[in-house]
Amino acid sequence: LALQSELENQKRAEENNRRLAAIVECSVDAIIGKNLDGTITSWNQGAEALFGHRADEIIGRPLTSLLPPDRLDNKLTIHHAIARHETITGWETVWQRKDGNPIDLSLTVSPVISHEGQAIGASTIARDITERKRTESRQQALYHLVATVNRAAALPAVYDAALEAISHCHQPDRAAILLCDEGDSIQLTAARGLSPDVDSAIARLCPWSCKDGTAFTPVWIDDIVEGGTEAVVRQTVLEEGIRAIAFVPLTFECRLVGVFVLCHDRPRQFTMDELRPVEAIASQVAFAISRQRSAEALESLVDQRTASLREVVAQMEEFSYSVSHDLRSPVRSMRGYAQAVLEDHGDKLDDHGRELLGRILRNGERMDRLIQDLLTYSRISRRDMPLEPVSVQKLVAEIIQQYPAIHPDRADIHIDEPLPDVLGHEPSLTQVLSNLLSNSAKFVAPGIRPRIKIAAELRENVVRLWFEDNGIGIKPENQSRLFGMFERVHSNRSYEGTGIGLAIVRKAIERMNGTAGVVSDGTSGSRFWVELPLARPASAQHVSTCPVKQDPTLG
Repeated sequence: LALQSELENQKRAEENNRRLAAIVECSVDAIIGKNLDGTITSWNQGAEALFGHRADEIIGRPLTSLLPPDRLDNKLTIHHAIARHETITGWETVWQRKDGNPIDLSLTVSPVISHEGQAIGASTIARDITERKRTESRQQALYHLVATVNRAAALPAVYDAALEAISHCHQPDRAAILLCDEGDSIQLTAARGLSPDVDSAIARLCPWSCKDGTAFTPVWIDDIVEGGTEAVVRQTVLEEGIRAIAFVPLTFECRLVGVFVLCHDRPRQFTMDELRPVEAIASQVAFAISRQRSAEALESLVDQRTASLREVVAQMEEFSYSVSHDLRSPVRSMRGYAQAVLEDHGDKLDDHGRELLGRILRNGERMDRLIQDLLTYSRISRRDMPLEPVSVQKLVAEIIQQYPAIHPDRADIHIDEPLPDVLGHEPSLTQVLSNLLSNSAKFVAPGIRPRIKIAAELRENVVRLWFEDNGIGIKPENQSRLFGMFERVHSNRSYEGTGIGLAIVRKAIERMNGTAGVVSDGTSGSRFWVELPLARPASAQHVSTCPVKQDPTLG
């Protein structure tokens, strides 16, 4: 009974082995056995179909017979896994067929263990993933093209991405992009494997008659020799080695902007289905070309209008300067004649007559100041302004001494020293500071002694200069127009002025790459500020970086 049981077990084991061997042999996957030294010991039908080797050709040969030169390290990877009794799953690599062509594989490598627990070889299951890898490569190339177009890259980068996508989607031997411009001229713009000398011949093969793009669908010539083309054109293309060509239109909004040219070195039958992915690529390229041309047209228009605007502005500035300059002469004459009449014949006039002459003199003086301010504004707009380090502290001290209205005898001025140096144009900055200080001293209530505080605040590499006064203030609703030309928020009867002083401030500061502004509640004085670049790094300055707070004694 024991012998009979053992025989039955042995019979069942042999049956299982035969069944397993049949499964292995008939598997569509390649199943390969090898021993420890890398010699192939088994080879199923799936392996024969996948690699092209018959079993009697490959068994006994080394595994390296299946490996390309750049993949010989695969043998070591398998050997190390066997030595550690490890199984490798989902390992993607490239081996080669009998004809030398590469093949993408997904491998599962399992060690073969003896009854004694020793590794004696390996079993490798190889699955062909070539089509999947091609699909992934095709998708990656298409994603790259779309991303290149979406980021508005330059057209050469779009062409390169498109030709790369074409090589994955259609795999032509050569490819090119032919563009047609508004003048119907054809130009070879980008190519792979195609000589520029053949572009005119290829262009003559393309049916350019459908210029609007509405009826231009992919067309092709299956065989150049049998294509019935002109002899000269046919010969030129054949000398290039081309036997079949397909033309895929580049159209955007029903307008033909060019074609893709797909060339093959042997006759072939094209189909619409295989060219549809190429049409999708072509639509991306056509969109990029149309967008670029629209941008170039818009840029050209903007350049033209900008040039015209600059010319008009220059003419207006020239006119303003000339008019302002020429007006001073008659104003001076008017003032001179009025003064002469008042001095020579004043005793013959009554009080009313002398008052009228006084008005003429005062208005003449105001007109002269207005003209001078206009000339100053015009000069600031026109003059070159080389920027260099300027000592604000020295400049403020000189202005205080030169201008009677802000002299210490007539105004209290406090300076938070030291004031940092700025990068500016000294003559223009002198005009800015004198205008701001004069305004601070002028716009105070009657009988109030002007008090002015000058401070600096560092903001990274920018200096903000503050000019704080105890004047009448500026209401918030008037602050937005304060720096405009001829803008006055207080009447001439109360405070004389031309309405140009703060316009000069803003224009000069902007020409020096700075900004200007004002802070005021309209009742308790004003705090004007200007910002200019720091003349040297902040580490070299010894000025507080804390925000400047309003002095309560100035309200």
